Amino acid sequence: MKPTISTILLAALAAACAPTEQRVLEKALRQNPDSAAAHLALGRYCYQTGRYECALQEYRAGVNLAPADGAGRGEYGHLLYFTCRYDEALVQYRTALAQAPDDPSLHLWLGNLYGFLARDAEAEAEYRWLARRNPGDPEPWVMLGSLFGASQRWDQASEAYRRAVSLKPLDSSLWIMLGNSYVAGRRMAEAEPAYRAALSLDSENASAWTSLGRLHLQTLNWEEAAADFTAALLADPQNAEAKEGLALALEKLKTREPGQTRGMAAPAPAD
Repeated sequence: MKPTISTILLAALAAACAPTEQRVLEKALRQNPDSAAAHLALGRYCYQTGRYECALQEYRAGVNLAPADGAGRGEYGHLLYFTCRYDEALVQYRTALAQAPDDPSLHLWLGNLYGFLARDAEAEAEYRWLARRNPGDPEPWVMLGSLFGASQRWDQASEAYRRAVSLKPLDSSLWIMLGNSYVAGRRMAEAEPAYRAALSLDSENASAWTSLGRLHLQTLNWEEAAADFTAALLADPQNAEAKEGLALALEKLKTREPGQTRGMAAPAPAD
């Protein structure tokens, strides 16, 4: 059936109203249909505008036209990962890594994907490669701590976070991660100094006060828990967890349930 005048006009209007960047990219692709760069550029635009099937199609074409382009293949891997095509993403990452074995970003993404797929040994190998490549970077140790924590290997998680803290001792968030790993591993006596170290760096850190409050709830220190959650709310009045924790601690104090009180000195963070 021949298109009607109205159909032709609507199609022309849609084309005219298409974003300028899209029209430019599509024109470049029409002029150079065998250009991997043109396909990848349009694929990036489709991804940025939420048109994922279009993005997949263009990236696939670009990678097929330029199979030695590790950067394009890595981007394609990210897109496949984002759209839950995990097996295909692994193929692209591993192929890209074979082409650029010293690319830290590929090792990181591959490690993250292995971890997501519960392939812990392979994920660990990627993160340890990163730690060896840049021994002053705490991030690989943070990733290892998260990986070990996901499989409840708390002693290994704590060791990884300790390594991260040793590399960046003035980062309060790392002390909190370390404290959380101690709590998860039931090493309460070591957790409190870690939280207090975070607070020595930032006395208004609501997350550290809340974590300390949770610790004191678990160890039945109701007075200290109430004080911790109060400090958390002073730092962040909208902290829902602190509100709940304070209410619980006050209820325990009101009913006079037995508890204990103890204090622990904070380690001094290194300069």
